[in-house]
Amino acid sequence: MKNILFTVEKIGPYHNARFNYISESNQLNLSVLETNISSNRYPWEENLNKNYKALELCLNNKTNKKLQIKRKVNKILKEIKPDIIYLSGWNEKISHYFLFICQIKKIPIVILSDSRYKGTKRNIFIELLKGFLLKGCSSAIVAGKESENYLIKLGFKKSAIFKPYNVVDNNYFLSTNKSRRSNKYILCVSRFLKLKNHKKLLKAFEIYKKKDGDLNLILIGSGPEKENIIKYKEELSCSSNISIEPWKNMSELKSYYCNAKVFVLLSNNDTWGLVVNEAMASSLPCIVSYECGCYVDLIKDNNTGWGVDPEDEDQLVNIFHEIDKIGESEFFDRQKSCLNIINDYSLENFSDAVKNSLINSIKKSKFSKLSLITSYLLFLCI
Repeated sequence: MKNILFTVEKIGPYHNARFNYISESNQLNLSVLETNISSNRYPWEENLNKNYKALELCLNNKTNKKLQIKRKVNKILKEIKPDIIYLSGWNEKISHYFLFICQIKKIPIVILSDSRYKGTKRNIFIELLKGFLLKGCSSAIVAGKESENYLIKLGFKKSAIFKPYNVVDNNYFLSTNKSRRSNKYILCVSRFLKLKNHKKLLKAFEIYKKKDGDLNLILIGSGPEKENIIKYKEELSCSSNISIEPWKNMSELKSYYCNAKVFVLLSNNDTWGLVVNEAMASSLPCIVSYECGCYVDLIKDNNTGWGVDPEDEDQLVNIFHEIDKIGESEFFDRQKSCLNIINDYSLENFSDAVKNSLINSIKKSKFSKLSLITSYLLFLCI
């Protein structure tokens, strides 16, 4: 039985479902290190049933941060004795130190990534450093095609890349399918951030309603743009047809997915968009921005929904009207397509990716002096 260690900023319901599944299905001694337990990026519920060992990297401001990371990571490695480490990303000091110390201790690393080349202004020097870091990684698990292509662009071997990474517990949402009731609204679930493009969505929705659109709109989320979004909504002529709801726990979201006609995510830039996974697992067709990482993998063939330019209001308005006219038979076909596609992004397939990356990493372990030097310099200097 192998000892494996995952790192993650903070364990939420998505992570918990994945970790519980792989710890049960692959007969692994799984430990998960939360590297930033105080993060409030997502207001997730705290009561999670964990069938694995959860650790916290608690740092204080009174002691040198680098020294704390060194001591705590070395202590964790001594106690757990991991055969392999699954590392979430390469941007943080904790990641740099893991990349360094694992080269010394000859512990294979699997990098977990949903980063894409597009959507971010790239610096040639930074990209070169990433390539150096990846030379010390034995395998990778990525979200989809765009994140796979990005690693290949950075010099990573395609044969050592596995997927999927970005999955949810499809079966949890699947239970809503047979109880669909109203289908009277368009649903958007996302953080209230500028890049999520809520104002453009609201503007398109107003045009749609002025042209006798049938559906209402529900926005669910939290974040710094909430007050601005509420104020903008109140200025619209269709304000009474728009509901803005606070962040919901996963258990509360099920009924919203169940009763919606279509889901929309209009982000100007999104590495993936796990809410689209949830919606599709609920057999809910989706309108997804071309700038979302999941678009290429989940929506591109248009059987599961519609792709849209996030800056093209008229295109979105036309899609809304097209949805009004869809017959029951065509709508049912799209629901089936959602379930067929999202089945490839399941906990089981993620578990297989973990198993296959583990086997590959043990057989073809990669260690690199260049990665060791680069990671340590980044740890010291940045």
